[in-house]
Amino acid sequence: MSTHEPAITTDDVFELLSSRRRRLVVTALDRRDGCTVSELAELVAAQENQTARYALSESEVKRMYVSLYQVHLPKLEDYGVVKQRNDGSRYELGSVANELLWYLEHGPREPEFREDLNL
Repeated sequence: MSTHEPAITTDDVFELLSSRRRRLVVTALDRRDGCTVSELAELVAAQENQTARYALSESEVKRMYVSLYQVHLPKLEDYGVVKQRNDGSRYELGSVANELLWYLEHGPREPEFREDLNL
């Protein structure tokens, strides 16, 4: 990706937020100081399955990992919503994340991100 962050349009925001998995990734990263793909896979899978992280099966986490790694994180990264730290070990929110966070905070409500599932 170039060093120039792309501008994000309202259409882009709605496209990015159309996926619950991407909404959960943005919410998870907003509450943490970065996450590995593995951590994000566990957090998002726990939210989707409404179960604690420790109760997830290996296959549930693996399917989520592949989905995040191949589809959702690259898309969010392309728009500057997430970025990898310099060492590439963790993802964190990028400069455009505030646009999505505003819509998540002020838009229609969906079930909250449940911290009790992140055990």
